Amino acid sequence: MGFTIGGIREMRSGARRRHRGTEGTAVAEYTGLWGWAVAPGARAEAGACSCGDPVCPSPGAHPLDFAQEVP
Repeated sequence: MGFTIGGIREMRSGARRRHRGTEGTAVAEYTGLWGWAVAPGARAEAGACSCGDPVCPSPGAHPLDFAQEVP
């Protein structure tokens, strides 16, 4: 009979995977259910906006230019 360090490992039942993975996943599910449009937004990095405009009037608080217009 062989010897293993730590003994025999049991297979996990997967019960831990029965909940939503992240808050982002939950938000994505609800926006789809409610029919809301989702657009990627700019973010503030080191005091500047990620949109690339050096004089952005609202850094990190607007959708990116390549996003579709939300009616």
